[in-house]
Amino acid sequence: MGVEKTFDFINDPIPINATDLILQVVYRGTLGEEPESVALGMLDVREPTIMTFWENTDYFLDTTTPPWRTFNSSYPLRAIRYFRFCIGPTNDERLGYWFAPPLAGNAMFNYGSTRIAVIVPKPNSPADTFRVKATPVITTAGPNGQIRPLELTSVGRIAQSNREFISTATQSSPQADCNNVLPTTEEYWCNDPLQRRRQVMLGSRLQPVAWVTSSASTFNTPDVGDTMTPVPSTSVQTLGEVRFNDAGAMASCPTPPVAEKASTIELHEVEEVARSLGIKL
Repeated sequence: MGVEKTFDFINDPIPINATDLILQVVYRGTLGEEPESVALGMLDVREPTIMTFWENTDYFLDTTTPPWRTFNSSYPLRAIRYFRFCIGPTNDERLGYWFAPPLAGNAMFNYGSTRIAVIVPKPNSPADTFRVKATPVITTAGPNGQIRPLELTSVGRIAQSNREFISTATQSSPQADCNNVLPTTEEYWCNDPLQRRRQVMLGSRLQPVAWVTSSASTFNTPDVGDTMTPVPSTSVQTLGEVRFNDAGAMASCPTPPVAEKASTIELHEVEEVARSLGIKL
């Protein structure tokens, strides 16, 4: 009878810039009536896909008069107090990251970002995607309530060649979007590049956390346009709970955290007013 095993890479993590990634498992032991047998299993997976979300409330997306426009009283500056990240097959997402009480500070503030690297199995087709559900929570709701949740789908980032050894010329001419159509050349190097927004290199799949004027229940736009000013500085969140390593089955996507009240709200309001005046506390 088979026995389920868990492999923990926390002390020997897979490099975030890994290419041509294949997981191999070698078993040595009893197999049927053979006391000293060896079995090998392999799983072709996608290379680390960096999912990035960043605070972008100094602009909002006007879907009736595109593109992005600077914040105003209806769509104000807001720090992102809490953040929930779930991932998995559509309608079966699991909790992957959680910035919630009792953590102090903000999940994202002053253009700060949350970046999460995930590895997923090789898709069977371009339609074989996984879905991400990301929910920001602000302390003080704006005239339009909370910032809407973000949703996006992906087949994962690919960074692979079709041969073990490839020429320098092939390496210097990577081809993107190989998940949809593989190249037909004799030798090729597939590499979906990391993407830049507001002149900051952010990741593979990106979503700005911002207001949007449409009536859509979720906010899903992959770009912030080319008209925004570059960000003066940015920081990557290092706190919060990574839930991929929890023992047992991953938890179902939970209800988003609830923002605080009273004095905590006043503190965050002071931070937001200071930022609108160009003062960094």
